[in-house]
Amino acid sequence: MEGAAEGGPMTPGTEVVAYVRRSTGKQRLSRAAQLRAIRAEAVRRGWRVVAVESDTRSGKSRAGRVGLDRAVARAAADGAVLVAARLDRLSRSVMDFGALVEDARRRGYGIAVLDHDIDTTTANGRLVANVLASVAQWEREMIGERTAAALAVKRDRGWRPTRRMDAAREDGVMRAVNRHGGNDAGDDPARACVLRDHRRTPLHHTSHE
Repeated sequence: MEGAAEGGPMTPGTEVVAYVRRSTGKQRLSRAAQLRAIRAEAVRRGWRVVAVESDTRSGKSRAGRVGLDRAVARAAADGAVLVAARLDRLSRSVMDFGALVEDARRRGYGIAVLDHDIDTTTANGRLVANVLASVAQWEREMIGERTAAALAVKRDRGWRPTRRMDAAREDGVMRAVNRHGGNDAGDDPARACVLRDHRRTPLHHTSHE
């Protein structure tokens, strides 16, 4: 293809995969409006829209967004550019977007977001995307530290598992938090993950009197 993701800025003839999303609740920007914006930009810049994928689902997490998974797979297979009309249609989590940027860099496809002028096929676009990816990495590390601290507090208070929950399992909890991040505004995602894990595991309290 011309203007491939790793071959320089998007040029006339660049193949793009359009992605649109509408939440299950009220949404000001419909999928049709998003697609119109993408197609209008494609006409203006001479891009070729080779596929359109969509989801009707919350953007708090990538989990269950099969349309996005298909769009990423097509862009990666063709070395195309994944295009969304707005950043919050692609991801509402800095961590998820950072992971998507890393995936694009590793697998050789591009990402373009119209409302923030993010285009990973250009130097400026890569700068913006890399800043967001760095913020995502910082957030993952902070969540990991908070998770470790929350587990330490529970141990200091005398909580012990009645079933086997060794260091490897605790590391697994932290890895899961780091991998998926917290998406619920207002809650501490590390604490929430630890509490969810411990609710699934019967515990007893060891007295320190």
